[in-house]
Amino acid sequence: MAKRLNKGKKQADLLTDQDIEREIERLRNSEAVKLAQAEQRYKYRRRQYCYQLRWMENRGEQLMAMGINSVEDIENGALDRLGIGADPDDE
Repeated sequence: MAKRLNKGKKQADLLTDQDIEREIERLRNSEAVKLAQAEQRYKYRRRQYCYQLRWMENRGEQLMAMGINSVEDIENGALDRLGIGADPDDE
């Protein structure tokens, strides 16, 4: 295991810029840091997916309130009849 610089002391007071760069490089190569980064990415993706599902649930409830209750309604042109069809920017 690599030695940590100035453990237990105020590092900001004791480390030079060069020391900081060496410490950053050591940490970048640390398996523990790589593992924690992977965990952070996983949690972020799951959180984003949860937010997307919440948005879709709210949007589905809005569509149901407008009388669109199935995929078949959408396929049969219900969105166009309500004026909420294709985005004009897509054309």
